[in-house]
Amino acid sequence: IASLNGSSSGQWLQYARDMESAGADALEFNLQQAVFDHMETSNDIEARMCDLIGQVREMVAIPVAAKISQRYTNLSSMTNQLRRMGVAGLVLFTHMPQWDVSTDRMHWTINWELSPVNSLGGILEGIVCARAGDQTMSIAASGGVSTAEDAIKSMIAGADVVMVTSAVYRGGPDAIRDIVDGIERHVELSRFQTLQEFRDACPRNHSGDEKSVRLEYIDPLTRNQAYFDPTPVISRHTCDSFGHQN
Repeated sequence: IASLNGSSSGQWLQYARDMESAGADALEFNLQQAVFDHMETSNDIEARMCDLIGQVREMVAIPVAAKISQRYTNLSSMTNQLRRMGVAGLVLFTHMPQWDVSTDRMHWTINWELSPVNSLGGILEGIVCARAGDQTMSIAASGGVSTAEDAIKSMIAGADVVMVTSAVYRGGPDAIRDIVDGIERHVELSRFQTLQEFRDACPRNHSGDEKSVRLEYIDPLTRNQAYFDPTPVISRHTCDSFGHQN
């Protein structure tokens, strides 16, 4: 699978045809959501992204997947627009660098980091939203998948495959074997005979009405469970979910 990354049209798009000629079986187009004009609206940006996909689709015969960011107000709508342009699948999501400022040199710095552990939540939400817009789109979960449990959760949310990078950097190639073994154990201990049976049983309509959208506000407030702290500070005092000290 070859990969392109860009945000505007031009002669460089010819690389897609060169990659196909070199033997690529598919092409992943990482749509960089860059904004060049402060007068450009969100509709204009989405139209520009879809136009780029359309141009590449006309150049090649191999399948083209779009890798997009989470920065869309309505991901379901964007999924439908990309489907109409002929994409064969979505990769959710592109890895975003961390912006910072050098206080000594007074200029921007960009830091690329591995996906944090326990960062899968945003990916799951995105998959649910995209799946609500298109039940048949092929979706790959990208970012935050580091364990077999993460892979299983992604499939339940609606992903067809998962992509793993940071876990390999941390643990080496054995990280892939651990994930595959964990998925196999999960299926063996379940009521399903095969992984395909498990995937066929996964719900395909998590989102779409106001009740499900409001869950992110109502659910945490109606459960007697302490808030998860990703960066806990050791203290003599602890609090319950309502902030009362024990």
